[in-house]
Amino acid sequence: MACATLLIATQVLAQGILDRWTEAGLAKAFFMTYLVKVIHEGPLIKKIILSREGHKSGNAWFHGGECYALVMQIARGPEKPINFDTDIRVDDKNSNSPPWIDKVTGTKVLGNEDVQNWRFEALDSSGTPILTAYLADGSHFVITEVNRP
Repeated sequence: MACATLLIATQVLAQGILDRWTEAGLAKAFFMTYLVKVIHEGPLIKKIILSREGHKSGNAWFHGGECYALVMQIARGPEKPINFDTDIRVDDKNSNSPPWIDKVTGTKVLGNEDVQNWRFEALDSSGTPILTAYLADGSHFVITEVNRP
């Protein structure tokens, strides 16, 4: 019995931010705009790829604000939808890549849109990096977890 409890506790602790999402949950949240591909490492989610390639969603390219919003939503998880009008604060609006801050969770998303393949990083409320994301080929947005258990 103690062995089974330890195994369950280890599995729960091993889950990361991306693992709060299920493939069905990702499809439900994003199916209208993106094709969703989930890369697993065993039972855990290693990476999420959102793509517009071949999808009838209008423009095939991502834009900066959209990337910030996607990282913020993935970081927050499926159980707490974001109201972007009230939950998000954008600091230093004079910057080309201002940080976005989730007023509910304290998560901060930093972006670098000055490089050819845009890069984004989500930090938790203590400032620890939790997610990274980058734009690949203009129509694929790849999100991975930093501190993978």
